[in-house]
Amino acid sequence: MTDVFYDSQLVKDRQERYVLSAGYRLAASNLLRGINPHRRWNVSANVGPVWAIGDGTSAFGLNGGLQLDYRLGKHFSAFLAQNLYWVPGGLFDSNQTTETDLTCSFNLGLIYHFETL
Repeated sequence: MTDVFYDSQLVKDRQERYVLSAGYRLAASNLLRGINPHRRWNVSANVGPVWAIGDGTSAFGLNGGLQLDYRLGKHFSAFLAQNLYWVPGGLFDSNQTTETDLTCSFNLGLIYHFETL
């Protein structure tokens, strides 16, 4: 539950959303510059279907985005990923925004590489 200001009043805005997505990831760096396991920077694009569940309803949609990886060492990479989700049916409505079928996410994290070439 979050507190938001709506029409100059503090309102409780409870939202429970679950999103299951699958997708295809294209390693753009390998496509444009060839495969190099020792490359420090990598850029990937992804696209795929989404199943969103919330408020007693569910809907299917699409997602797509970009991911930027930076190799920190032999076994770790840091990543920054941005995804845009399009799910019709108003599952992402909020008091904070206008009604839309789009939502965006930003993720920052670490990747562990089990084997290196």
